[in-house]
Amino acid sequence: MSRPVALVFILLILIMTSQFEWKQQLVNESEPITALSKHQQILNKQELIKEQIILSQEKKIHELSELVNILQRQLTDCKVVNIQNRNESIVDLDERNRLRKQDIPED
Repeated sequence: MSRPVALVFILLILIMTSQFEWKQQLVNESEPITALSKHQQILNKQELIKEQIILSQEKKIHELSELVNILQRQLTDCKVVNIQNRNESIVDLDERNRLRKQDIPED
């Protein structure tokens, strides 16, 4: 009976050690996958950050475009007002000159 007990004992030891080695191999094989997945996560985060920067820049460009449009409208309005003021000044000068000619007695 000691021989079958010894064989069972040796068999159990072989099974346990083989499972330990098998689990160790799985852990070692999963480490490169983990390293790859971490690297992929870093790349994904970098891409996300780049996209956020691009979106932010596009938003700022849009805001600046709106400001440029507003300034162009204001400039146009100023030009119109300036032309109106110039025309009024010319009319005022013409009116003054006409009144002066009327005030000057003719010989």
